[in-house]
Amino acid sequence: MKGLWIKDLQYVYLQKNFFIIIVLLSIGSLFWSDDASFILTFFPAILSFFTQSSISYDELNHGYTFLFTLPISRKDYVVEKYRFMLVLLWGGCLLIDVWMILLGKVPNTTDTYGNMIMITCSMVLVQSILIPIRLKFGMEKSRIVMFL
Repeated sequence: MKGLWIKDLQYVYLQKNFFIIIVLLSIGSLFWSDDASFILTFFPAILSFFTQSSISYDELNHGYTFLFTLPISRKDYVVEKYRFMLVLLWGGCLLIDVWMILLGKVPNTTDTYGNMIMITCSMVLVQSILIPIRLKFGMEKSRIVMFL
């Protein structure tokens, strides 16, 4: 299981340029805007979609055949993807909180944190639908299934 975490973190590291751009856009949005509601939904949602890209990387060049020769089961693989998604989602929420505190944009209402809880729940729901579809049908066929 530790190897799967390391593999997925390496995939995130491969996408570091995209990640840096998202971080800079998020910090800029917090710095120049008085309303932090957009960035509270944008940053965690984008981070949670890194799970989908890690599944695509696993699928690339028949990577599943190599992965499942390791001492992991399909259940372990799926559980790791959900845990990875939750860590990225909650990590994104935590980063936004820290940035808001550092920039002095501490919200004085519970609406901000209500929005954060709402986006967390909705992204968990969306990913709970997308991950099984992606794993069942593959990258190309899953787009057709999601469209239907």
